[in-house]
Amino acid sequence: MLKIFNKKEKTFDRENLFLGSHPILQNSEIIFNGHNNILVCDKNVKLIDSRLCFQGNNSLIYLKGGEYKLSVDIYHHSVLYAGENNFFNQALSIILSEGKNVFLGDNNNFSLNIWMRNSDAHLIYDITSKKRLNFSKSIYIGDNIWIGQDTFILKGTHICSGSIIGAQSVVANKAISAHSLWCGNPAKEIKSNVCWSRSCVHKWQKEDTLKNKEYDKRKISFSKRFLYDQDFIQIEKTLETLTSAYDKYLFLKEI
Repeated sequence: MLKIFNKKEKTFDRENLFLGSHPILQNSEIIFNGHNNILVCDKNVKLIDSRLCFQGNNSLIYLKGGEYKLSVDIYHHSVLYAGENNFFNQALSIILSEGKNVFLGDNNNFSLNIWMRNSDAHLIYDITSKKRLNFSKSIYIGDNIWIGQDTFILKGTHICSGSIIGAQSVVANKAISAHSLWCGNPAKEIKSNVCWSRSCVHKWQKEDTLKNKEYDKRKISFSKRFLYDQDFIQIEKTLETLTSAYDKYLFLKEI
């Protein structure tokens, strides 16, 4: 087992690999249990109140850039990819199992106490057919997405860019279209053709409210770069054909 607590300590051992620029660690740790795992950090990665734990073999964590608050347990043959300029109110909890993946795009807002899990952990079978019912599935999150407090994003969920998931929602195996608002348990579409801004109203006074009755194009992004409508299908198919974490790294670096 290798534990990393600060930039003075080693970032790899004979059985695992670190690539890229060394992240800044603030009250954070990186733990390798297993072998042939890879951690990739592009420039300007900072981990705050975070724990990245490789619990198996042949897995990859790829962090593009910015400040991250993450609590991750990643098991065998999985990929966690996180894009740039994401905001985390507190550590986003992610468990990756059974060779499935979690992808996070750019410019997303993650509120408090959010969980992402791509498996049910335990098995469910049909009594008559004896066949398993609950296979694990990957999770794909696009760009410019706002996920509210106390939310569960579960296996098979694909959220296209510009969308909003309301507080205390449970989203499982849903294909959520771009610029839509979903809420509830189970989550359902409440409204389509919406957008959101990172501006925070907590300290606003009356004049601020009046000034923002219509959206400001400078504050709101209508992203179409990473909608994941088709991209996630091809990404998933390609990853399934690659056996090593390093091959998966080369593929993601290329795209």
